[in-house]
Amino acid sequence: MSTDPVGPTDVISEPSSTAPGSAASGPASGLDALRTAIYRLSVAQRRLTWRQKQASDVLSSAARFRALVLLMSVGEATNAQLAREAGLKPNTVSVLLGQMEAQGYVKRRCDPHDGRLLWTSLTRKGKAQVVRRHVRWRTQLAEALSEFSDDDLVVASEVLEQVASLFHRIVSPGDDLFTEVVAKGTILPPFDTPVSGKPGFERIQGAVYLLALTDRRLTWHFKSIGDPVSSSGRQKVLLVLLTNREATAARLSRETNLKPNSMSVLLAQLEGQGVVQRRDDPSDRRTSLVSLTRKGRAEARKADSEWRQRYAETFASTPPSALVTASLVLDRFAELLGAEDERGEPFA
Repeated sequence: MSTDPVGPTDVISEPSSTAPGSAASGPASGLDALRTAIYRLSVAQRRLTWRQKQASDVLSSAARFRALVLLMSVGEATNAQLAREAGLKPNTVSVLLGQMEAQGYVKRRCDPHDGRLLWTSLTRKGKAQVVRRHVRWRTQLAEALSEFSDDDLVVASEVLEQVASLFHRIVSPGDDLFTEVVAKGTILPPFDTPVSGKPGFERIQGAVYLLALTDRRLTWHFKSIGDPVSSSGRQKVLLVLLTNREATAARLSRETNLKPNSMSVLLAQLEGQGVVQRRDDPSDRRTSLVSLTRKGRAEARKADSEWRQRYAETFASTPPSALVTASLVLDRFAELLGAEDERGEPFA
């Protein structure tokens, strides 16, 4: 397998004249709508995570809460597994688990065969916290998806499950927690409080969760390669600039979920490599506007072409209407995340 420089939600083509969810028909327009919707969802998640990193509550971070939901799904996991699947650094996971254990949200035990290995699981208090926050999210989601029929949600779920399967095949993991979660018939843990009478509602939640899980694992995979061209942060920057022409460093930080100091270093590297260029913002001379050079656009478009081909092969026999339906559902998820971001409330 060749090294892919860009992840699936990290590159789309420049916006076309056909908007997602429009009346246009045909495989190409359906695929473009789907990829655009996945990109919007990814950006909304990253912006919300960036905002919530400023919160002091240990449970406020979206990434941290993903770890709790994962524990709710699989029962228990090691630090390394949680780091990969929740998109957290190993040292961050260690500190986080220590805090949550002290607060009574998780408990840990030593592996009977390897005393250096710790397994973490939720306490009753931790499970109650997950359920409380997740039920709030499910109630909001049910309202956001109320316009879709059960058949629509099932169709959208099937499309998103195929996308997740595409990401999974690229990563090709071994026998680990990721494979266990993907193989589960029920991706999300069961909840006692139903908020929708549509079976498709439960399935679409699992499909979006699985999509996010496989996307994070793919990002982790690219980081583990060690090739600077495969850097997730690098490619997210290229994506934002490809779709928005130019942006400030502050906006790039928000939309890629990179710290400002990390962004400064990355932009200096990209500028030195001739991938991006900067100019003074005419409205504020203290600020620079960053854009892609011809070399940078060529790199981003090459990766985009490779992903476009993968999507085309995956959905060769899927009706364009199904792709558009999935896109509209994903847009509702992104809108809901955007509303959470504006309120500055913890996302569950």
